Amino acid sequence: MPDGEALMRHPVQAGDMREVILAPAPMTPQVERLEACAGQTIAQILTQAVRQGLLAAEDLYRTEVYVDGQVFEDRAAALDYAPAAGELVNIAVVPHGGGGGRGNKVLQTILTIAIIAVSVWVGGATGPLAGVMGKGLTNALVRTAAAAAVTVAGAAATNALFGPKGQANNQAQGRDRYGLTGQSNQGRPRQSMPLVLGKRRVWFDLCSSAYTSTLGEDVYLHAIFGVHYGPCVVEELKLGETLVANFEAGEVEIEAFLEPGPRQSALYPMRTVQESYTDQLEDEVWITHTTADDAERIEVDFAWPAGLYYVNEKGKTLETHAHVAIQIRPAAGGDWAWANIENQVGPEPGAMIFNAASKDPLRRTAIVIPPEKGQWDIRVTKAPGFVGEGTTTDQVFWTALRSLEAKTPIIDETLSVIFAKFKATGTINGTVPAMSAVVEPIVPVLAGDGWETEAPSSNAAALARWLLTGPAAAMPLAPEEIDASCATAYSLIEEREWQGGLLLAGDASQEDALVALGRMGRFSTYWNGQALCFVTDWEKPLPRQMFTGRNVQGYRYRRSFPEAVHAVRVEYDNIEKDCRPDELVVFNDGQDATTAELYETLSLDYATTPDRAYREGRVYLAKLQLTPESHEWTASADGLASTYGDRVLVRHSSALIGLGEARVLFRRWSGGLVSGVRLDQPVIMEAGKAYEIDVRRPDGVVRAIPVQGGEG
Repeated sequence: MPDGEALMRHPVQAGDMREVILAPAPMTPQVERLEACAGQTIAQILTQAVRQGLLAAEDLYRTEVYVDGQVFEDRAAALDYAPAAGELVNIAVVPHGGGGGRGNKVLQTILTIAIIAVSVWVGGATGPLAGVMGKGLTNALVRTAAAAAVTVAGAAATNALFGPKGQANNQAQGRDRYGLTGQSNQGRPRQSMPLVLGKRRVWFDLCSSAYTSTLGEDVYLHAIFGVHYGPCVVEELKLGETLVANFEAGEVEIEAFLEPGPRQSALYPMRTVQESYTDQLEDEVWITHTTADDAERIEVDFAWPAGLYYVNEKGKTLETHAHVAIQIRPAAGGDWAWANIENQVGPEPGAMIFNAASKDPLRRTAIVIPPEKGQWDIRVTKAPGFVGEGTTTDQVFWTALRSLEAKTPIIDETLSVIFAKFKATGTINGTVPAMSAVVEPIVPVLAGDGWETEAPSSNAAALARWLLTGPAAAMPLAPEEIDASCATAYSLIEEREWQGGLLLAGDASQEDALVALGRMGRFSTYWNGQALCFVTDWEKPLPRQMFTGRNVQGYRYRRSFPEAVHAVRVEYDNIEKDCRPDELVVFNDGQDATTAELYETLSLDYATTPDRAYREGRVYLAKLQLTPESHEWTASADGLASTYGDRVLVRHSSALIGLGEARVLFRRWSGGLVSGVRLDQPVIMEAGKAYEIDVRRPDGVVRAIPVQGGEG
């Protein structure tokens, strides 16, 4: 602190006059003026102020002097100090009972007024406003500008002198304070967790209730998101439409568990159940709520949405307090007892005393440690606030009750989860946007001749194999119970680029999942009694069996004549656009947007690319055109050489398919080759037409053989 020796008097010019501008009330343009000669001391200026009625004489002995924010410890030296041009001198009047102590609470109560009302010195011709004079402004205008400068400088000096060290002043500063009220992602209690089959963007389910916490003036929301049942990889993690990587440090904290193992994180350390309320506390009126079962730690949240402060009769915002009491008893009944509050503020048991002078929303948490683990009733009330001539704002709400149990919140070590902690900021405020990511499961894939390699995959055959042999199956199959046709389907999907992304978020059976995967990978499955077989939706190179009038009964043939479809609208989730619903139109041959009139719709239930969606549209149009026929018949089981998914030949005279059916009685050989056959039924052939005979060999393979000659 300065003393009389450290603050030497500044040299002055003879006849130099100073004008001292006094503001009787804070933040007002009305000013009083007195003239002081250059070199006058503080004592002389104060004496002159008393003579002009600007300062009460009885207040002189209680003044303290500050120069540029530093107090004079030596009062005699302070009164003898002569201010220099450009210096800011503040004189505070210590209230009665203040003694010699200069505690912030005593001086700050009157300082804003004292600084301005008692004495603020403004330099004259050599002061900080001297340069303005040279620009043609009158002395009166300079004085008015000086008064405004004094008012602002006085308020700034108040904060500089008495603001808490290392933090913002606790009076209302208009600082933005943010809160979090919930999470956009939804939970589905007692329902199955999501199963991601293929690469796609997924909006996560909450797999534990989200809860809030308060640290100082900062509010956080804690959540656990279910990603996929099984190992997976996660890319492009987003909160709403913003990548998590683009948030400021500390706004979003993430810890992912994407492989089997324990799920324990400091971001959500205990099993937590939160109940949210909007219960306003009234003076000496108890409000009761009950915790969840097995609570070992209880947290009670309070909020002052309009702030906590006192405004005196002169309009000054001052500190006030709020007194909250908490009691506890077993939920089954019993006597109320004062709560054991871990972070208690105040000497009384079960009480929390909060002090503030803030017009911003405030949030505080009381941590209650119950006598033992269990379910408890908690009741809360408040004591009457400060009553004075001014106005007290202390409206308080009970906003949340959290029950914490010292157990890991996630028991299943197979479920891939993401622990998250969000900080309330200008970017994240109110309801936290939905969190999503591009997820691809890790499953065994075909490498060489085996399935030992695990890698991210969107191949429907690999996903179906994993679905039936992996952790998601209630009764998993052994690897040898998957037929070799699975490898065939896998290779065809890779070759034709039929990958996609399917999300099973509801209650679906294995059969439902296999059907959905089959649509995505163009295959179907069936159980042949020993293994699961895969049938690809693709033309087989050779027919496996031939059916004719000789080996079937009850043959029926149908043919439809649908109107030609001009185009198909393909609805799908576009993986190139964050799996948002999309649509494209595929036109039939010879049609375009100007000619097409008859449209149909094809809905794909998996995420894919626009190219794949277009190809599916073309296949749909081709099937409408090329599969108008249906055949039905009955055949004996011992005569079946084909099975589900095989290609067969149908030759039946009732449908005018072929000239007839017959058995080969014997063959004619020539040079080691068959040159002719004799049938058990006559067949009439016409001249000028080409014929062939479909022969089923002993190995079951059907082969078409051209017939040379034989007219008639």
